[in-house]
Amino acid sequence: NTFVTGIFRAWFALEEPDTAIYLSALLIVIVLVLLMLERWQRKNIRIASLKYSPLSPRRITGKWMQWFILVVLLVPIALGFIIPLAQLIYWAFLTAAQVFNTDFLYISFQSLGIGLVTALITIWFALGLIYFSKWNNLVSVRNVSKIGILGYAMPGAVIAIGVMIPTLALDKWIIGMMEQHFGLNIGFLIHGSMVALVYAYMVRFLAVAYHPIESSGQKISKSIPDSSKMLGIGNIRTLFRIELPLMKSGVLSAFILVFVDVMKELPLTLILKPYQVNTLAVKAYEYASDERVMEAALPSLFIIATAAIPIIFLNRLQVTD
Repeated sequence: NTFVTGIFRAWFALEEPDTAIYLSALLIVIVLVLLMLERWQRKNIRIASLKYSPLSPRRITGKWMQWFILVVLLVPIALGFIIPLAQLIYWAFLTAAQVFNTDFLYISFQSLGIGLVTALITIWFALGLIYFSKWNNLVSVRNVSKIGILGYAMPGAVIAIGVMIPTLALDKWIIGMMEQHFGLNIGFLIHGSMVALVYAYMVRFLAVAYHPIESSGQKISKSIPDSSKMLGIGNIRTLFRIELPLMKSGVLSAFILVFVDVMKELPLTLILKPYQVNTLAVKAYEYASDERVMEAALPSLFIIATAAIPIIFLNRLQVTD
């Protein structure tokens, strides 16, 4: 058993949300302590510029040794990707007639739409965190930007419960205000909606967008935005007209990485998704939990395809850069 399985069991099977919240809080404390210890351990480390001579490759002689090394390298690829993929393709052919229908296509387009919208919103928030802290000299603003990217260190179930509590409290306050002043029963507006789900995704994967954009921005010479400001152009115009075009590869990388992570995220989606919304990851989980593992192959293959194509494009982009 793990913390995440305990949280799921308490939330879904035992129907004890207080226990799930307690376990989530305890897990957050453990993760934060580990992160603080890691930062403290390397606080005095400095990176030195070292001169080194490039390594020259050594050609392996002997046909048996060459074949041995090839087999050793192929074993993890075969066991971790080729054999499972072949099994999924075989099962998909057997169950395509039952699984592939209009509902499945609708779920696929829903997953793609959620992934694209979330990736777009997340990169804009990452840009805001990076540049607002860069333009501001206050230490508190910089600390907020560092805290904002800690969501990736938390399990999806913990993020989901952490988002659910304030959204539920806010909705109850809005419902009470509307009933008291206008006599209207409007129901939940945020809790159980796409707004809460996309917000939770953004909290979870903000670090995934933050680091590629930050590293891409660090490659831009400081003299370029400084020259723009000397000519009377403000920070926001400088960002949009000069800096963003120069780091488009980093922004595109962040967009692709967030999209791929959202497509395969399961625990957070299971807890927060609206009733009328479904994703490929949740559909595969539903088939597997109903002991219909063969039917889970087709949505799993769609997840692999939608993740592999952008990753291949991203690798080609990094090679050309």
